Amino acid sequence: MRRSARRGAMLAEFFLSPAWNTSAIAWVGMLLIVVHAVYKSWLALQFTYFYRDFYDLMQRAAGGHDQQLDCGSGAGSGDSGDSPTPSTLAEVYAQLLIFAYLAIPAAIIHPIASWFQSRYALAWRLALIQSYLSRWEASGVFIEGASQRIQEDTQRFAEGLEVAFATLLDVAFTLSIFTPRLADMGRDIPPPWSAHGGSDDHWLVWATVLLATFGTLVSLCIARRLVDLEVQNQRVEAGFRKDLVIWEDCVAPVNPSTHPPRDAPSTANCAGTWIPDLRSNYRLLYKHFAYFNAWVAAFEQATTILPYLVGAPRLFDATAPISLGKVVEFSRIFDRVFGALTVPMHDWARFNEFRSVLRRLHEFEQTVPRKTREQRTVTAEMAMAPFDADSIVVVEDCPERQ
Repeated sequence: MRRSARRGAMLAEFFLSPAWNTSAIAWVGMLLIVVHAVYKSWLALQFTYFYRDFYDLMQRAAGGHDQQLDCGSGAGSGDSGDSPTPSTLAEVYAQLLIFAYLAIPAAIIHPIASWFQSRYALAWRLALIQSYLSRWEASGVFIEGASQRIQEDTQRFAEGLEVAFATLLDVAFTLSIFTPRLADMGRDIPPPWSAHGGSDDHWLVWATVLLATFGTLVSLCIARRLVDLEVQNQRVEAGFRKDLVIWEDCVAPVNPSTHPPRDAPSTANCAGTWIPDLRSNYRLLYKHFAYFNAWVAAFEQATTILPYLVGAPRLFDATAPISLGKVVEFSRIFDRVFGALTVPMHDWARFNEFRSVLRRLHEFEQTVPRKTREQRTVTAEMAMAPFDADSIVVVEDCPERQ
C-alpha cells in the first residue's frame, strides 16, 4: 500500500493539486483526450468499412469489365468493353466522397488534439517541478542527480506521457471496437483445420491473443536488461552533466555576486572519468537493442503476411468464396487488434526510456518527504517564474547539502 501511494504521487500533484486551475486543467484535459481517443478508434473503424466497400466495388467493376470484353470479342466489336459503366463510375465517386467526409475533419482535428496533448503534458510537468522543488528545499537532503531528475527527467516524463497516455487510450478503445469485429470475421473465414465455420467462430480472436502474447513474452525476455541499462546511463549522464555545469560555474558563475569565480577543475579529468563509462554503457545498451530489434523485425514481417495467408485462399473457394473487400477488411482489423496487443514491441526504445524515467522519479519521491498542508499552499501560490536549469545544479552542489 505504501509503495502504491508513492507511485500515485505523480497523479496527486496534478489531479489533486490545491491550485484549482491546475486540477481543472488535469480533469477537463483528460476528458478531452479520452473523447479524441474515442473519435480516433471510431474513425479507424469507418475507414476499415470504406476500404472494404471500395475494394468490393473495384472487384465488381473488374469482373464486369472482363465480361464486357469477352462478350465484345465474341460479337466482333472490341469497343463495347473499353470503360466501366456510368453506374460503376458514380459508385466510385460516391465512395471517394465518403473518404473525403472522413479524412477532411480528421486532418483538422488531429493536429489540434496533438497540440493540446503537448500543452497538457507541459502543465503536468510544471506541476511536478513546483512540487519537487518545494519538497527538496524543505528536506535539505542530498539526492544523487537531483538536478537532472527535477529538470530533465520531468521533461522526459512529459514527452513520454504525451505518447503513453494517448497510446493507452487508443489501445483500450481499439480493442473494445475492433475485437467484436474480428470475432465476426471468424464466421466468414473458418480456421485452416475446418472447412466451414461453426462452433469455433471466435478462433481469430484467440489466435490473435495467443500470437500477441507469445511475441510479447519473447520480447520481454530479450529486453529484460534494457530498463536497468537505461537507468544506469541516465545516472552517468547526470554525473557528467553536473561536473560540466560545476566547471562552467567556476569559470563564469550564474550569479557572480553570490558565486564568485573559483579555480576550475581540469576538463581532462572530467572527460577521463565519464567518457569511458558513457562509451561502455551505451555500447552495451545498443548491443541489447540490436538483439531486440532483430527479433521484432522478423516477428513483424511474419505477422504482416499472416492475414493474407489465412484469408486469400477463401477468394478461390468454390463453395463459400469471400470478396476482395472482405480480405482487406480482415487484414485491417487484424492489424488493429494485433497492434493494440503488442504496443510495447513497436516502440520499445521510447517505452524503455519512459519506464526508466518513472523509476528515477519514484526514487526521488521516496527520498524527499511528502509536503505538509502549509507547503502545498505555498506551492499553489507560487508564480511560475522562468528558472535556469544550471541554478538547480549549483544548488545541488552547495556544501551544506553534501
